[in-house]
Amino acid sequence: MADAGDAVVQRLLSEAQRLWPAAPPVAITIAQKVSRPYSTVYRLHLANRVEASAAQRPAVLYAKIFRPSAHNLHNQQKYLDRLQIEFEIAEQLHAALQGQSHFGVVRPVVYYPELLALVTEEAQGRVLAEIVAEACKHWSLRNALERAVLHCRRAGQALAAMQAATRVAGSFDCNELFEYIKIRLQRLLESEAAPFSAADHKLVLNFLERALTNIPTDQLAQCGCHCDYAPFNVLADDERVTVLDFSMFKIGSCYNDATYFHHRLEGYLHKPIFSASAIQAAQRAFLEGYNYACARANHPIENDLLFRVLWTKHVINNYSAIMRNRVGRGLRLPSATRMFNRHIFRRYNNWLMRMCRV
Repeated sequence: MADAGDAVVQRLLSEAQRLWPAAPPVAITIAQKVSRPYSTVYRLHLANRVEASAAQRPAVLYAKIFRPSAHNLHNQQKYLDRLQIEFEIAEQLHAALQGQSHFGVVRPVVYYPELLALVTEEAQGRVLAEIVAEACKHWSLRNALERAVLHCRRAGQALAAMQAATRVAGSFDCNELFEYIKIRLQRLLESEAAPFSAADHKLVLNFLERALTNIPTDQLAQCGCHCDYAPFNVLADDERVTVLDFSMFKIGSCYNDATYFHHRLEGYLHKPIFSASAIQAAQRAFLEGYNYACARANHPIENDLLFRVLWTKHVINNYSAIMRNRVGRGLRLPSATRMFNRHIFRRYNNWLMRMCRV
């Protein structure tokens, strides 16, 4: 059986003249293949004619091919819809941010619905999550932290620009959000592993009920949401950051991605090797970049009630998911693993209590 990546390579070669009219590649080879839970990613090297200029000739592409799960083999439409949205949104945002010097979006090349494949150009830089991890340990060098802080600030600016390009009419539905959170809170309450008591459950629900009935109208704006906007989906080099992977894109609250990125940075503190002051510096830089780009320097987003609510939602969602993944498989875990799990659960619980008591 032919490899799915080979089929994509053949399609690209057959359409090379259309895709790269100035300098079509003479050969494309698979340099790397990486399997992920729901997709396979191929790194493709392009061989170009010597006479083509560097600006004309592409060098490296990435092909992401969705791999439906066993129970979705009969229904591939959701993958086709996701593929089309990812391509169209990346194309729209790449064009909208093309004139920006310090941030941008990965450039999509083509998508092949019949192959469940999306092809993009290679973006420059390292994964921001790796840069933050290296820079925010207790023993990290100061100049490393300064670079990480700069990248996080640019990630905030990039988010603001993407939101400005995808604003839509209508108001965010707080009732739908409340129902979503209630389900996950119930899972926590029913778990014997999570240190989440009936009193904790009541405290969080009371906070959400009060907060969601008092959200100011101007905080209910909607825009396009990346829905996985975190350091692991951002590349950074000396000059700019590049945002990747729009497969989960949908319309939602303008607070969703800002709170998610901020919360994912907080997650580094699960491990004691990371410096709280360094992580907080990265968080502040991200929000400063966002607020500056949104002209919110005098009324920063982190002071808004909906910021607290959406941050709480991400904590509850991750808490519930991690709890089920770590203890829900019926396996007898090593004592060290159980101790680390309890450490994580207590931290999530503390985050919730801190946010809901403020």
